[in-house]
Amino acid sequence: MAAEGQTSGLQRRVNDLQEELAVKYKKDAEEANTKLELTTQVLTLKGQLEESTTLVATLKASLVAAQEREADLSAKVTDLMSDNELMRVEVESLRDMLTKAEERARAAEAENVALVDRIVKEKDAAAAQINEMNALVELLQNQLKVRDNAEAAGVGVGDGGDPASAASAASVLSTPSTYHGMLQSLPSSVRVRVPPPGGDASCNAVRFGDVDRTFLVGFSDGGIKVFDNATGDEKRVLHAPGAALGLDTCGEWVLAGLGDKSVGLWSMKSGRLRQRLLGHGGVVHAVRFCHGGRGCVSGGADRCLRIWDISRPTYACRHTLRGGSTVLGIDLEGGSGSLALSAHRDGKVRFWDVGSGVGSGLEATEVFSGPANSVEVSPTNSFLAVVAGAGEAAVIDIRMNSVVNRFSMPGGAAAAGANATWSPSGELVALGSGGTAAIWDAMDGTLKASLEATGIVTGVAWAQGGFVTCLQGGGVLMWS
Repeated sequence: MAAEGQTSGLQRRVNDLQEELAVKYKKDAEEANTKLELTTQVLTLKGQLEESTTLVATLKASLVAAQEREADLSAKVTDLMSDNELMRVEVESLRDMLTKAEERARAAEAENVALVDRIVKEKDAAAAQINEMNALVELLQNQLKVRDNAEAAGVGVGDGGDPASAASAASVLSTPSTYHGMLQSLPSSVRVRVPPPGGDASCNAVRFGDVDRTFLVGFSDGGIKVFDNATGDEKRVLHAPGAALGLDTCGEWVLAGLGDKSVGLWSMKSGRLRQRLLGHGGVVHAVRFCHGGRGCVSGGADRCLRIWDISRPTYACRHTLRGGSTVLGIDLEGGSGSLALSAHRDGKVRFWDVGSGVGSGLEATEVFSGPANSVEVSPTNSFLAVVAGAGEAAVIDIRMNSVVNRFSMPGGAAAAGANATWSPSGELVALGSGGTAAIWDAMDGTLKASLEATGIVTGVAWAQGGFVTCLQGGGVLMWS
C-alpha cells in the first residue's frame, strides 16, 4: 500500500512536470513564432526603407534637374526680355529712319524739280556763253585779218585794229573750260615725278592732306609717306605695322586701314602712331573720319563696318555692321555726315545710318557685276557719288538710289583697288585704269582727258593743289 501511494505521488509529479513542460514548449513556440513574425516584419521594413532611400535619391536628382531647368529657363527668359527690348529699340529706330527716309524722299523730289530747272537754266547760260565765245572768236579772226591786211599794206597794228577788243577775245580763248559757271582746268602734263622707294613696295592709296599743302601715299611695305604738294619732296614717313590700304585725314590726324587687320591713327605733326584699333577679322581696305573727327568708320575683308569712338582714351568700337560682302571703299555724305556709303566686292553700294547711335543698314544699289572698288561723295553735291569698278566708273544719285551715268575706260581694265575721284568743283570725275588716268564730264559723260602714265595706275587724288596718280611700282606722278 505504501508503495502504491508512493507510485501514485510520483505519477502525479510526472504529470505536473509534463504539463509544465508542455506549457513551456507552447510558450517557447509562441515566442519563436513571435520572433519569426518580428524578423519578417524587420526584413519587410528594411526592404521598404531601401526602396524609400532609393526613391528619395531619385527625387533629389529630379529636384536638382528641375532646379537646373528652372535656372536655364530663367536665363532664357532674361535673354528673351533683353532681346525683346533690343527689338523694341530697333523697331523704334527703324520707324524713325523710315520717317526720315520719307522726309528725304519728299525733299529729294522737290530738289529734283529745282535741280532740273537749275540745269536747264545753266545749260541756257552755257549756250549763251558759247555763243558769246563764238562771237568773240569770229571778232578776233576778223581783227587778225584786218591786221594782216594792214601789215601787208604797211599800216601799223594800232592804225586799223582794236587792241582792247583783241586782248579781250584772247583772254576768253585762253580761259580754262567752263561748266555750270565754275572754272575747272584739266591736268595735261606731268610736272613732278616722285621716284619709287625701291624694293617691291607698291602704292596702294593716295590722299591729299588737310594742312601744310601735302598729300599722302600708302605703300605695301607698311610706310605712309607725306609729300610736299608743290615740289614733290618727301616731308616725313609714318611707319605702319602693315600695308597701308586706305587713307583719310582730318586736320593733323591721319587714319589708315592696314593689312594686319587693324586701323592706325597717327599725328601728322609728330609722325608717331597714336593708336591701333583692333577688332577686324581681315585686312582693312577702307577708312573715313566721321562726327567731325571724333569717330571713324572702317571696313574690310571680314565684311563688316566698324564705327569707332576715337574721342576718348578707350578708343572703343561702338557698333559693328554686317555688310554681306568684302568692304573695299567708304565715304560719308557731306564728309562727316550721318549717312555712310560703302563699296563692296559684290558690286553693290550699301547705305548706313551711322548718326543715330544705332548703326543700321538702309538699302543697297547694285552698280557693277564685278567689284565696286571705291565710292566718293561729290564735294559740291552731297546727293551724288562716284563709284569705281573694273575698267568703268558710275555716278549714282544717293537720294533716288539709282545710277545717273556710266563711263567706260579707254585704257583697259582697272588695276585692283583703283579708286575714282571728283574734281574740286564736282563737275568732273577721274579713274585710273591700266596705264591711263581718264577724266570725264560727270553729267554728260564726255571724255575730257586721257593721261598716259608710266605704269599701272592704282590710285588717283584731286584737290585744289593739283592732280596726283600713284603707280603699282611705287612711283607717283604730279600733274600740272
